[in-house]
Amino acid sequence: MSILKPLKAWKHLAKKPHTIRYPAQEHHDMEGKKLPTDKLRGFHSNDLERCIGCRMCGQICMNDAIT
Repeated sequence: MSILKPLKAWKHLAKKPHTIRYPAQEHHDMEGKKLPTDKLRGFHSNDLERCIGCRMCGQICMNDAIT
């Protein structure tokens, strides 16, 4: 066990990080509002006056957001 072994960590303090700031570019929806990611397409809304309770919207939802 060397006394100088912990001092090897000091060489990493002068290096640039390997990461980049996220997100590098902003994402917007169709109305121009900023979204957190490019995969988010908005928020789920349901017109309760037209709903007949068939639960078809939950069956066709690809992301299982509607249960």
